[in-house]
Amino acid sequence: LYAALAGFSVPTQRACVMATALLLPIILGRQGRPLHGLGLALLVVLLIDPRTITSAGFVLSFSAVGAILWGLSARNKGEGYLSRLLRLQWIILLLMMPLTLLFFNQTSLLAFPVNLVAIPWFSLLLVPVALVGVLLILISPGLGNDFITLAEPLFSHTLEALHTVSMWNIGVFEMPDRPAWVMAAACLGVAWLAAPFRLPARYLGMALVMPMFVWRPDTPTTGSFEVTMLDVGQGLAVVVKTENHLLLYDTGPAFRSGFDAGRAIVVPYLKGRGYSAIDRLMISHTALDHAGGLDAVLEQLTVDEVIGKHIPCSTGRRWRWDGVEFNVLHPDDSAAWSSNDGSCVLSISNASGRLLLTGDLEHPGERALLDRYGDSMKSSVVQVGHHGSRTSSSADFVASIS
Repeated sequence: LYAALAGFSVPTQRACVMATALLLPIILGRQGRPLHGLGLALLVVLLIDPRTITSAGFVLSFSAVGAILWGLSARNKGEGYLSRLLRLQWIILLLMMPLTLLFFNQTSLLAFPVNLVAIPWFSLLLVPVALVGVLLILISPGLGNDFITLAEPLFSHTLEALHTVSMWNIGVFEMPDRPAWVMAAACLGVAWLAAPFRLPARYLGMALVMPMFVWRPDTPTTGSFEVTMLDVGQGLAVVVKTENHLLLYDTGPAFRSGFDAGRAIVVPYLKGRGYSAIDRLMISHTALDHAGGLDAVLEQLTVDEVIGKHIPCSTGRRWRWDGVEFNVLHPDDSAAWSSNDGSCVLSISNASGRLLLTGDLEHPGERALLDRYGDSMKSSVVQVGHHGSRTSSSADFVASIS
């Protein structure tokens, strides 16, 4: 009945199946083990929809229930309700931390105090009040509506409070992506540390957790660079990493619907790689599919310099980072370029070759580059101008960059 009232959302379906599987042996008067019930719930959920195994919600919900069963299996004589609740919440936080870091690259230590208050508040007050309101509506619609109207501030103030707490950065712990073996070892380590029964040398669990904190991703060596073109749909966002510096070329699109590639794709990718600061952000031109995500990037990351927004991009600007040459080839100030042909064209080169980023450059801009540089623009990798439009990539230009 509760699942029906909640609209049979996917998490509610999962909880309903899980609760049924755990309670079924008790209802049938059979001796059942909680982990057997959890396994049965897992099987039933996958039979209903096998695709759910790919969702983070599936992994997190079953892992959370497993963590609860792991914590409740301890037998501590004389332990009071409060101490048991504190220990259980601590175990859940500890066991779930590697998984939340794996899926979201961050976890919050505020989950511990918030859950201590929110779980009893919802379980003992808000949910019963909501169910009583529904029951009263069935008996007497007028009385039920009056009851729900009186109770409404309880719900609205609770949601406001939770939203306010979610905005706090206190206790938020962020971590870049880690290899699967590191996270698997961390999960095993915290399970060892939180074991409800005596294990030999429990402190060795820390040895399995430590790689999660000390592992560092490989970075390019001096004179080399790494390029990542992010899939932002109809738009552009390219990340260039040298040994000690980071360049972002364009920030992807933003749409009136509210989707913002800067917030949804660019920032999560950079934070997932452990980058909290950008040395130089270049906007090829101000079209929304190239600069739409700029505000979100500036809000959430430290950016030392933005070129193409407040600082104009113009021919002749060059710099050298960690043995890698950066050279702006276009536009020059000799002509009034259209938005696309005014795209900031950037050449990035080292001893092995050249990367050419062209933004939305079209035929007139390509011709200007050919007249100025000729065959000296030969490149190893080229970002195709204007998303492969027929107004770009003229035969002469393609032949020249080879």
